[in-house]
Amino acid sequence: MAIVMEKNSVNYLASFSPIRCDTHFKRNINVAESFFSNEKITWVALGSVLEGVRNGMNIKTDFYSMEETDTLDLSVSQIKEYGLIDKNQNYLTDEVKDLSGYFDLEPDMVLITRSGTIGVALSTNHPSFNFDEYVYVASGFVITAKVKDGFSANAIAGYINFLTCRNILQQWRWVLVRRISPSPP
Repeated sequence: MAIVMEKNSVNYLASFSPIRCDTHFKRNINVAESFFSNEKITWVALGSVLEGVRNGMNIKTDFYSMEETDTLDLSVSQIKEYGLIDKNQNYLTDEVKDLSGYFDLEPDMVLITRSGTIGVALSTNHPSFNFDEYVYVASGFVITAKVKDGFSANAIAGYINFLTCRNILQQWRWVLVRRISPSPP
């Protein structure tokens, strides 16, 4: 007696609603259908509202300061959908600004984590940012993008934080880690 395996048989079975193990599947489909079929919303590709999509900076420890400075290194663990948290804050020396490829964050940007909890998005317009007192530099495992004029960084971050979008980013995690090339040190 032999066991016969049919290619993609699990995918075929999973396409039937009664077989699905996801108890929220039908509810999510109904919510998504009513949301995405709203005629009052004009849908555009995310890439058409963002510019300058790139990774944050991979900064050598030589540029970290043991003292508090006004230049903050933002790590993945500090970025939450509800704002920045004060966790393991690293400070950077002023010399970091002399590195090739240096860039700091500014208002109207979206940050997306690409390691740890992948897909957490935060707008730099969130009240947890204080651009009057601090300069923020995203670490290498944070994707940064400037939002084009006429669009809301808060709305885009909120959209990316929808569970469905986050699940898609989770599935594409290896693409996110590999496709966006690291910025030079």
